[in-house]
Amino acid sequence: MAAVACNREARIVGSNRGGSSGGNNGGNNNGQTQDPGGMPSTYNLRHDWTVEYLGRGDEPGTGRVERIQIYVPGAKWFVIRTITPADFNKYYSSKAADFIEDEISGLREFAANARENVTNYCEVPDNEPVNYTFPWMFSGRMMTFVIGITDQGWPSGDYAFDDYEIEPDPADEFYPKWLGDWTITNGEVGYKITITPAESNLAYYVDGWETGSSISESTGTVMDEENLFTYYNSVTHNMEFISLFIQTYDDDNLGTVDEYFVGRIKDSNNDWWDLLSEEQLLAVAKLSGDYNSASVEAANVETSLDGTIYKGPFTKMQYVCVDAPGNIYTYNDNVPSLPLSMIRTSSQQVPNSVGAVRRLRGEKAQVVRNHPVGSSSLEVRSTPRCSPSGRR
Repeated sequence: MAAVACNREARIVGSNRGGSSGGNNGGNNNGQTQDPGGMPSTYNLRHDWTVEYLGRGDEPGTGRVERIQIYVPGAKWFVIRTITPADFNKYYSSKAADFIEDEISGLREFAANARENVTNYCEVPDNEPVNYTFPWMFSGRMMTFVIGITDQGWPSGDYAFDDYEIEPDPADEFYPKWLGDWTITNGEVGYKITITPAESNLAYYVDGWETGSSISESTGTVMDEENLFTYYNSVTHNMEFISLFIQTYDDDNLGTVDEYFVGRIKDSNNDWWDLLSEEQLLAVAKLSGDYNSASVEAANVETSLDGTIYKGPFTKMQYVCVDAPGNIYTYNDNVPSLPLSMIRTSSQQVPNSVGAVRRLRGEKAQVVRNHPVGSSSLEVRSTPRCSPSGRR
């Protein structure tokens, strides 16, 4: 999807916070040149639109959230996207047009795969300021964009943003209860994991899942897990496993692949399906009264599997990689099915550290059935090593 390369704005400096006067109120496109069915040729920073960070709050069932107020008079549809200033500069050279077009291209691709309208994933303005809450945001500097959308699902060219600072929380009395060494298992297959702080009252790093020391002989893969983490719910004090995009790397035979930590579903035909997504709740861990054990229950999901609606829990959570044609591979076959139990093996009270904010790959989940792939193409594989995924 080639973007028109003329009349782009210079690098963004400063913030649109507060919405000073001077914007054009002439409607969603503001009279600019619009490439029919494509990206706009010009982009307009709307000073009459406001994006304002209001601070932190707690939401029942969710825990810590960041509150952002959006006001977009004259718009019909819009989407909200957040990125760190460092990633905005690194990946987009601080050019709003490049960022917007990349995000909208991903949204349109997902909508096409799901055979749905792009505007199904857009917000509808109320013509008055509306407060939104966003869970699971790390501390540090952030940028939140509001992007106008046309009826055809393309960016209108209108946008606004706020550049703001999120302060870290001090740890409450329950956040450290999860730190230390644990065994996590379904009674047959499991792993020895270590939980360390990522950010107080928000997240943990988890080392050892599907790698390293195992309580069974199911694994032996060596993987880089520095990006695997779980979230802490500051209201319930539970630990929540979520789906993640981990990294892109080059495999000797598969070429460039994307690595995910995902939830898996086994349907009535014994076919496996993967939910390729980010920040989809997969499972919830609840501490016992003495804090030395925990139960891990699968989260429920509602989705469409080849036109059949699935409502129920995830079966497993594990690493997969996806090659360019969309074939899905697993790293290990024998991964424990949910539910799981956790038993503490040692306590590790270590200082809290602030983790870096990840760059998200996409906003919406994509459900993909695993299709078997011939193992002959995997005779020589780089590390991490993937194996064909599909019907067992």
